Amino acid sequence: MTHQLIVLDGKTLNPGDNPWTELEAYGKVTVYDRSRVDDIVSRVQSASIAITNKVPFDVNTIDQLPNLKLIAVTATGYNVVDCQHASNRKIVVCNVPAYSTQSVAQHVFAMLLSYLHLPSQHHAAVLDGEWQRRQDFSFTLQPLAELAGKTMGIVGLGQIGRATAKVAEALGMEVLAHSRTQTDPLPYQGFRWLPLDELFAQSDVISFTVL
Repeated sequence: MTHQLIVLDGKTLNPGDNPWTELEAYGKVTVYDRSRVDDIVSRVQSASIAITNKVPFDVNTIDQLPNLKLIAVTATGYNVVDCQHASNRKIVVCNVPAYSTQSVAQHVFAMLLSYLHLPSQHHAAVLDGEWQRRQDFSFTLQPLAELAGKTMGIVGLGQIGRATAKVAEALGMEVLAHSRTQTDPLPYQGFRWLPLDELFAQSDVISFTVL
């Protein structure tokens, strides 16, 4: 049986350097860069597999797609699909639960270090001659701070939270956490589970994660 696969919003996942060719082993692939809600039924009508990132599949939409067997969500969250109704219709729903773990943790510290050190602003200031005009060799636009010895509070200690904590610990930070489930405490010196109000009060930096 040859499946028909419809990618509804492929632009963000393939801006030009991440082709969908591997999917062709599973059937005929049609890729739309973007789809509106009122495009879904006409585009997926005869397909057995729909691939979405943010295009929603609610009860009304699902009921108009009699051939659909699989909704693949190309993201961690699957809240764009009415999973209960899909299950009632015997449509499988799958997602990608851990594709961004390391990149999100990396981005947390890219933002944090940028906030602390203002690299782009310093670069622009140096090019503008501001450093050369100073009387002293030391040039900063603001007081600089070290992360070592600071405390990071992490709200949500799933895969991304744990990856973030690993980087924080490597940088010499103390890690505190709050999570709905408190399993497998981190093996870092000073690690503690705390209620939200205490975590907020004791943390120098707070990272919110959901996985």
